[in-house]
Amino acid sequence: MRKVVGVIVTYLLPLVLVVLTTMFLLSGMGAIDRSRIMTDMASIDPFWIIASIITGLLAHVSRAIRWQYLLRPNGVAIRLGPAFNSVMIGYAANALVPRSGEVARPLVLAQRTGLAPETAIGSVVVERVLDVLSLLGALLLVMTYGQSELTTTLLRLQGSAPSTFAAADARSMLLSLVTLLAVLMALIVLVLFTRWGESIISMTLGRLHTRSADALVGILHRLRKGLDAVRQPRLLVHIGFHTILIWALYTVTTWLTLIAMPYGTLSQASLSGALLLLVILAVAVTIAPTPGAIGVYHVAGQVAVVSLFGATAYEGFIFAMASWIANQGVALAVGGIAWIVVMRSGVRVRLFSQSQHQEEDKS
Repeated sequence: MRKVVGVIVTYLLPLVLVVLTTMFLLSGMGAIDRSRIMTDMASIDPFWIIASIITGLLAHVSRAIRWQYLLRPNGVAIRLGPAFNSVMIGYAANALVPRSGEVARPLVLAQRTGLAPETAIGSVVVERVLDVLSLLGALLLVMTYGQSELTTTLLRLQGSAPSTFAAADARSMLLSLVTLLAVLMALIVLVLFTRWGESIISMTLGRLHTRSADALVGILHRLRKGLDAVRQPRLLVHIGFHTILIWALYTVTTWLTLIAMPYGTLSQASLSGALLLLVILAVAVTIAPTPGAIGVYHVAGQVAVVSLFGATAYEGFIFAMASWIANQGVALAVGGIAWIVVMRSGVRVRLFSQSQHQEEDKS
């Protein structure tokens, strides 16, 4: 029974969401000629699409390099090849099962390098904190110079008409989102970098089951090994540089995809407009419950393009499809090749307990 429920949640529910989303996207565009869709997709400038794929891959390389810096204090030399392969395997896994890549890529890297799995996962936790902090920074930047455009887009995503009162509600919702993310990040930092984590475990689980509490405290200590890099100012400079570079490359990737479209409303887009669009897409990907953010990405992309650039719903649909295919197609292709390479090297993802027993045996 549990297996049936797992299959439904993992595969059937996302499929239903995809079907419903596609119906929603098409409902606002009237009669659609399938041949026109194929013709317009074929009219997308291949030069700019290929350029966007290259900059997207460079962003993934930069992410792998940043991961190397995060893991440097742990005494294990991490080469760029294994780090990049693990990153792409994570993206490919996310395209199939939501959030699975966040566990798959550190475990794969741990197997290839001899790094403790908890330490690798701790470094991924730091990465996610950096990503959310970057998103917060981008949101604050966008709210500074593009608040009206962002507010209008949020209202259209909600299905509301842009009015004075509705705009005020949208701005309030945006500020609430930023505040919530900031508080969440503060709590994570307190738990990981201070003794609050042990105190919380002792006051809750420790009173019910001492052995389980001790095990969690041990895991927390091992996770902290993946956080050592952020305590070293010299490494922080490199980590900060690559964090900025990743966002810059993502922005350029979005811009190149826009100018590749066969529509004047999109091909004249600016880099600042691409950053606005990227922030909206990043929020959509962050909250999406579907594999590869299917559906949520498309709705956000279509509505944002209509709102920000004055495109038609049909043009927004074509952009969302092309952008998603370029991103997820590359993730699946490159991640699949990386997975074959990793499997041929004899890597098998093991459970924490197995890794711990092996470490104990070695000691």
